[in-house]
Amino acid sequence: MSGDPFQTWGTDRRSAEKVRDVVTEWVESVAAQGEKALQSLGLGTGPLSRGPIATDVVELPGEVVVKLDLPGVEPAGVKVLLLGNLLTVRGERPEPVEQAGQVVHRAERARGAFEVGIPLPVPVNEERVTAEFELGVLTVRMARQAPVVGRQIPVQVTTGGSRGTPIHTGPGEPGVG
Repeated sequence: MSGDPFQTWGTDRRSAEKVRDVVTEWVESVAAQGEKALQSLGLGTGPLSRGPIATDVVELPGEVVVKLDLPGVEPAGVKVLLLGNLLTVRGERPEPVEQAGQVVHRAERARGAFEVGIPLPVPVNEERVTAEFELGVLTVRMARQAPVVGRQIPVQVTTGGSRGTPIHTGPGEPGVG
């Protein structure tokens, strides 16, 4: 096997460098937009993004279901907001109570306030949304928006000089000679 992975993939070094440059520009662009853009991607470092929140988004024929793992979060403190196709969940994980003589050897569990924005894959009916909290899992169910049913609009023909005066073309109707 060759030692050059780009050769194995059938890609030359210039293409790989272009991909790297595009990704670098994208990351820099997101970073330049500020902390809020990073938070919406779950990458922020500010007070509203203390670690990622495991989230599932499942599209079903009649609904969209979003599940978030929120262990240790009080259900009464969870806020669920829906604006257009963006579901936002806010809450707070309590800070641990420190005890005298305590030595922390590892601290990976997220604490403090959090906010996560979840883009939805399809339009949903804002009037048909439920949220349930059970065993540390928040489940939000949203009915899919009914597809817009089009309708044909009849076109009326008007005379050249008299705007809005329809010309009747059926038998026995005025305007037919």
